[in-house]
Amino acid sequence: MSFFLAVDSITGHRSGRSTRAHDRHSHIVMRALEARNEVAMQSMGGGSAAPAPRRPRTQRAARKPAKSGDDDGGSEPARRHAPIFYELRDVADVLTLSQSGIQAMVRAGGFPKPRALGPRRVGWLVSEVTEWAISRPIADRLPPVNAGMRGAAA
Repeated sequence: MSFFLAVDSITGHRSGRSTRAHDRHSHIVMRALEARNEVAMQSMGGGSAAPAPRRPRTQRAARKPAKSGDDDGGSEPARRHAPIFYELRDVADVLTLSQSGIQAMVRAGGFPKPRALGPRRVGWLVSEVTEWAISRPIADRLPPVNAGMRGAAA
């Protein structure tokens, strides 16, 4: 680490900071300027030069397909088996319900109980979840116009 005094290239004054601290400060200033310019471009109706936003951490990445046992060099893709069990978050995603709502329905007896997969793990059979969904009565009314628009009003 260098402890030389940094000289501001614009004013020519010594800052009293080490060069590393000066570089860090200039990097922070540049990021703030870029953010301000991005906001200005968007307010003028210009396009965004920023990369696409990252996927939220709550979503799990898709698993890589399992490798097949025979390595004969064929071009056939590896096979993936359909899931047999759903975790709570998978059940919630499939049924578009909340996890706490599903747990409440299980306690009330209105939803199938999970099966023990291990000493500390449970899951729902895909077939039971599907049967429950099919057995739901058909609604007499349509959903409201703004249903499902939680993320759109940002």
